Amino acid sequence: AVYDNLTETIKIYVDGVEDISRKLPGFGNMASNTDNLILGLYGSDGYTGIMDELAIWNRALSDNEVSSLYNNGAPVEISGSLTDGLQAYLKMDNSWDDASGNNFNAEASSATFTTNAILGSHAGLFDGTTGVQYPSALSTANGITISLWTYRTGQINDFQPLVSKGDLSDPNSFNLYFTQESVEFDVGDGTYIATLEANIVDPWKIDYHVKSRYGRWNGTTWVNDSVTSPCVDGGYIFSDYSNEPMPNGGRVNIGVYGNTAEASKSAGNNFFTTSTADNTFTVYPNPTNSKVYVNSKFKNSMYEIYSIIGNVVKTGRLHENTINLKELSPGVYFIRFYKEKSGKVAVVKIIKE
Repeated sequence: AVYDNLTETIKIYVDGVEDISRKLPGFGNMASNTDNLILGLYGSDGYTGIMDELAIWNRALSDNEVSSLYNNGAPVEISGSLTDGLQAYLKMDNSWDDASGNNFNAEASSATFTTNAILGSHAGLFDGTTGVQYPSALSTANGITISLWTYRTGQINDFQPLVSKGDLSDPNSFNLYFTQESVEFDVGDGTYIATLEANIVDPWKIDYHVKSRYGRWNGTTWVNDSVTSPCVDGGYIFSDYSNEPMPNGGRVNIGVYGNTAEASKSAGNNFFTTSTADNTFTVYPNPTNSKVYVNSKFKNSMYEIYSIIGNVVKTGRLHENTINLKELSPGVYFIRFYKEKSGKVAVVKIIKE
């Protein structure tokens, strides 16, 4: 999180890359206050997770400096030009004290440590009720940069403070915190408070390919899962599924990849050999040369007729107890019945003479 006094710009970087920024014409310099710096706690609200390698500067770091800190996923020890303006370097390596040489050491702590660290042997561990208190003396002469590695493990509170100095409503304060699925950074100039929010859950980064034992596209290749999602072949009975790869079960998948080339695969023709629900109904005569009669158990249900290779050749609703097969060529077919309200499904094999 960065605020630059000189350019009046507030920014949030995520994983070393600028996520969002905002110009604040006339905002001016950050204010200062006599409040303690607090990690992981704000009143009764607390952060639940891990925090490591926290550093605070009294200037705005450049894009290149932020990128070097992130270093493609591996942290770097703060040294060289990165020490310019460094106020505090809290490595949290089994100690809450400052490693910058400025003696900005912890005054009180109720948080603990974990060996699940991004650098060194330990990181700070916060349980939603614990925090660490530091002195009030912290310069913001040319702005501020707050850099930290964080892994949120829970959401006891919708508001989860990371770094706080002053009340959220105080224009002399600055605060960095999670709020539900976003991270927010607030800074004050003594008169106003500026807020910037970055959404840290990007829906385009989430894999919506549903699991399947028969094939799921993982972005690079087809893989097989140990389970199959009920979304596979779970879409509306009359929806188009022609763009789905074989085997596709002759029915569209539920989800954003339904009826696309990346739709998860199904059992294919195996679908027709096993009923997935109630099979205590009768379809006769079988074989037949014209039509079949169906008992009343599936009256008003939807039905689909599939060829032996899995193509849908006829669909309809069973208003009466007969299905006319006269237009079908001789061969083996499967009729799939589906009761929309109860979700019951049944499949029967028939022979058209």
